Amino acid sequence: MWIIACIDHRGTLANPARTCTLEAKKGAVCWGSAYCVKGDGEKEKAAIQYLERRECESDKKASVDFYNEDNPIKPAVTGFLG
Repeated sequence: MWIIACIDHRGTLANPARTCTLEAKKGAVCWGSAYCVKGDGEKEKAAIQYLERRECESDKKASVDFYNEDNPIKPAVTGFLG
């Protein structure tokens, strides 16, 4: 994991935002939050385009299973775009 000071689209020179880059590692666990994008196809497409721009279009997207604390064995969502 890399933690970076970001000033190009978050934060300022005086107060840079912190961003985190995750690297894949077999068997690793990452805790975080997930958000559901709902709406018709056009609204979902617009939301994804906004997020891709906001994230500098440099993220590697992967289909992953998402688990919650209540059941760490059975995925709450499969095929999650992460």
